[in-house]
Amino acid sequence: MARRGRRAARGPGCCQSSVADEAPARCLYRHSSAMIFSLLLCTTAAASAERIEPVVISNVVPRTEASSGKIIDAHDGSIQLFDGPRGKEFFGHLMGYGYNLATGDPEDCPENGHWCVNCGRHLNNTVGVWTSTTLAPGSWVHRAQAMVPGQGGWPLGEYYRSHLLYNPETKRYVLWVQSSTVLEHGESFGVGSSTSPDGPFQYEGVPGVSGGDFGLFRDDTDGAGYMICTNCHVHGAAAPKPNTKGGRTMIIFRLNDNFTGFASPVSSSGVLPGPALVEAPDLFERKGVYYAMLGGCTCFGKYGSGAAYATAKHPLGPYSYDHARGQIDPGCNISAMPSCYDAGPKGPSQVSHGTWPDPSGQQASGNCQPVTQAQQNYMVQYPTSKNETGYIWTGDKWQSAPDKPTALFAHDFQTWLPLEFDSSGAILPLRYVDNFTIHLADLAV
Repeated sequence: MARRGRRAARGPGCCQSSVADEAPARCLYRHSSAMIFSLLLCTTAAASAERIEPVVISNVVPRTEASSGKIIDAHDGSIQLFDGPRGKEFFGHLMGYGYNLATGDPEDCPENGHWCVNCGRHLNNTVGVWTSTTLAPGSWVHRAQAMVPGQGGWPLGEYYRSHLLYNPETKRYVLWVQSSTVLEHGESFGVGSSTSPDGPFQYEGVPGVSGGDFGLFRDDTDGAGYMICTNCHVHGAAAPKPNTKGGRTMIIFRLNDNFTGFASPVSSSGVLPGPALVEAPDLFERKGVYYAMLGGCTCFGKYGSGAAYATAKHPLGPYSYDHARGQIDPGCNISAMPSCYDAGPKGPSQVSHGTWPDPSGQQASGNCQPVTQAQQNYMVQYPTSKNETGYIWTGDKWQSAPDKPTALFAHDFQTWLPLEFDSSGAILPLRYVDNFTIHLADLAV
């Protein structure tokens, strides 16, 4: 990580000098015990700063397991910093899509088939627990399986998106996993919890909602939990008013006190403004502003999809959307997409000719050619060496596995990019880079 400057390394009582490099030498001539103790503190702080080195994040080198060097099977989930069993680590609770040959059908994701119907739909999808102390590509360690269908009470089903929240009141880590099959009573989510971020996560039941892609967020202001969700309907509540532009609805709901379901009575934001064809959302807070991150819709599309955002002063809004700056992938105009299959260069779309949903085939308009080359996943937050918070936009690069079709989806790459803001708090347009450097705070301090 980046070294802290000398001024940052000093605390109250550290030796001061108008010439910074002379300060340690001059301190040697001070004989009071207080000054000697102060010098020791300064030396310890400086040594701690010396251990911090820059971390290179790569979009060229795949994320690999530290011990074996193998590409990790980790997608569609959250990466958060927790003080866990081994100290502070970044924990990824991420989907594992397994290997297509393990299904007995190596052609279940054919290059010319319909990706949305044939791909990623397996009963052997799991949620893995991965940790890293640096976020570097080759630093990941597999700790456990957080969710395996048919084990720990989890129903058999096709799971494909996972997110986790820590509840400091109950002292439990709460895992939500989305399923494309009906789990119970028309539900499309399962919930489990654990006393450790490593798990095991015991299944607790269904939260009372059906819908699509989602994200979870805990507000430090009042400790409340929230879910941002695509096309979600809380059972027993009035159905949301559809998006006036057609397509998807994106809504934020307040969770119950245990984070295992929804507040009663149901409390929501209503349908968020912005493009209609969105999914893969996330929600975070920065300097008193809440950012609802909206990913463009695609079904495992190899070209990715766009990204947009809306902002509010409260997690439930009201939200505003800036039509001039709200879309942050400059290569993709989500609002101009006629369908979720339109991403990519002008010509044949990602839906192969003559397959569902259009037997005559589809043509891409060329209005969505994402610079990210990925579908939005999650905003990773990390402490910087300047005692600030850094942000990384992450997305899944579907169909990018170097060893497909055997490990298609399992070994698909991700795109990680710096998420940057201007002085007003507006998110700057995303810029694709092969590599970038982050300056992470020393997690051992």
